[in-house]
Amino acid sequence: GGRAIERAAAMAAAAAPKKHLGVTEPISLAGPQPIDLRQSAVLEEYLVEAKLYESADEATHREEVLGTLDALIKKWVFKQSMQRHGFSEQMASEVNAKIFTFGSYRLGVHGPSADIDTLCIGPRHITREEDFFGGLVPMLRELPEVTELQPVPDANVPVIKMMFAGVDIDLLYARLATPTVPDDFDITQESVLRNIDDQSVKSLNGCRVTDMILRLVPNIAHFRTVLRALKLWAKKRGVYSNVMGFLGGVNWAILAGRVCQLYPNAAPSTLLARFFRVMSLWRWPNPILLTDIDPGSLGLQIWDPRVNPRDRAHLFPIITPAYPCMNSSYNVSDSTKRVMALEFERGLRIMNEIERQKTPKYEQLFEPAPFFTLYKNYLQIDVASASEEQQNVWLGWATSRMRQLVMKVERCTNGALQVHPNPKEFTLSETATSFFMGLHKMPKTEDGVQRQVDLSPAVKEFKAAVMQWMSWKPGMDIQVQHIKRKQVPEWARGGEPPKEAAPAAAPAAVADAQAPANGNAGGDAEQTAAPSEGAATEGANGAAEEQDGAAAPATGAAPSADGGKRKREDGDGANDGDANGAATEGAGEDDVIGGGAKRAKTHADDSGAAPEAAEGEGDATVSGSDPQAGEGEAKDIVEDDEKVDEEGKPGSVKPKAVSYADMAKRQPSGFELNSSVAGTGAAAAAAGAAVPPSQPAQAKKPVIKLAKR
Repeated sequence: GGRAIERAAAMAAAAAPKKHLGVTEPISLAGPQPIDLRQSAVLEEYLVEAKLYESADEATHREEVLGTLDALIKKWVFKQSMQRHGFSEQMASEVNAKIFTFGSYRLGVHGPSADIDTLCIGPRHITREEDFFGGLVPMLRELPEVTELQPVPDANVPVIKMMFAGVDIDLLYARLATPTVPDDFDITQESVLRNIDDQSVKSLNGCRVTDMILRLVPNIAHFRTVLRALKLWAKKRGVYSNVMGFLGGVNWAILAGRVCQLYPNAAPSTLLARFFRVMSLWRWPNPILLTDIDPGSLGLQIWDPRVNPRDRAHLFPIITPAYPCMNSSYNVSDSTKRVMALEFERGLRIMNEIERQKTPKYEQLFEPAPFFTLYKNYLQIDVASASEEQQNVWLGWATSRMRQLVMKVERCTNGALQVHPNPKEFTLSETATSFFMGLHKMPKTEDGVQRQVDLSPAVKEFKAAVMQWMSWKPGMDIQVQHIKRKQVPEWARGGEPPKEAAPAAAPAAVADAQAPANGNAGGDAEQTAAPSEGAATEGANGAAEEQDGAAAPATGAAPSADGGKRKREDGDGANDGDANGAATEGAGEDDVIGGGAKRAKTHADDSGAAPEAAEGEGDATVSGSDPQAGEGEAKDIVEDDEKVDEEGKPGSVKPKAVSYADMAKRQPSGFELNSSVAGTGAAAAAAGAAVPPSQPAQAKKPVIKLAKR
């Protein structure tokens, strides 16, 4: 009898409506003080000055464009129903289609030049291949207001990209299992996912996740202000890029929403400060959730590390709130996690200072990260093609693979070396773009063993994987070279790119590249992806994740297969507490943050996920090549900064540091790529001949040859 009563009480408690949003009770219900309101006003003024808000005229123009697009979609469905599917005029007039928006525009945090992520939902007889791409694209080509039309049917989330009356539009398509789309169609209902294809599920979930986020935050106006500030901060600090292994728009939205749930009555300035406190204290890999995970009734795979082995390896799980719930941040690696942790700590220190100021100044918080002063060693990745048309697709594919270089370096050095990718693209010309990655040496082993670092296997493997793309064509090339801080080009430090830049792959590099591209055209997993896969989507959801060499199916945002031609501003599209509300208002943040939660530990610890490794402190430097290494296999010997400084002289740099400013003083002096890699391809052709493996690397020349136009 007693057990039955306990079970009945537990069921009643579970069925009782929650008095709060989120998986735990709030940390604090305190409202804003006058100083909080003043600081929030200053913050909003700063965001306005940063031009993060569009004008009334621009907002009106966007609404007019969406209205025109909606009318065009209805006309297209009517035409296709009659001409291709044999409907009578009466039947075709009863068929309907609808346009939905998602991402930053739907969240209300878009900027003046941001694109609009749109989703067209059509009936079951209107197909994606024959009707959407085969019928709608020709109609769009005939419209004078449509420019830069780029259909991407082979992307993981197929999309039509275009400029419509000067507004950047990404248009996705979802095909329902019903004969028409009712006017009162509710996209948040689980039933809309029944009996539809995977691509439609991914497309629909972009809208579903966005709508769920707005439903799960206590104050939408405060949420939007905080999210605008966080996105600006993330872009300035170089941690806004899902494809590079950082976080995209939907990730930041979920994080901001969770902090709003924990402090439901706080002012925006307070929420921004609490964001950095929560993120600095969070115990990853405990997940961030806005609501309990819904197992659903359709049998779709959801994020659950107790069941799915892949989910156990996730380092930074941020779970989407709409069914099927998935980890939207599986791209995060050890290296990018370390960078974000440092940035959260920096943000916390600055916000603590700002909160003590009567007249707050937010300029320091939003200072751009001094990327090219943080490290002593960098990788420069140059992506070049023979023509602008080639470069548009080649750059999209190469960008989607950049995260693999980070992971391969981590793996081949056994974690001794971590990589900080810079999301910024440096466009030298219409046919050449460069990327940079900082190299961070982790401390030597506990027994004091000197670590050896050889990047050549990772670089070779990365280049081979990129070149083994089925759509590769002669002229497409990618080169990776190691440079030291003083060798970083002036145009990368802030100067203008060379006006005469018109790089093209050197003949030697092209000839060298043809073999792997053509010779492996049949059976590598890398070849199965479309140019835009992985570059797609900083999206809201994904049915599966990208493994080493497989494309990443993320949902909720359109792929950026266009390379550098049309740049996306956004890709928008916790189980940090006890699901039963064990944390009370008076609970300390350490009790709620980072898995004081039973449910969070169930998802993380019971799954067998390894606990987070301690971040290393201190860097090292390279003295040269290992004399024991065979010719052509020269490996770099790593020594302590306490022994060798940047010029190779004795130094006294202490290894203890956590901030970027201190890190910049402790970076290693140099890592040399294996000369068999650094001296081949376009770089060797530019130098005239390959550097003999047994010789130290000479002054490096640019991988891409610059020629006058």
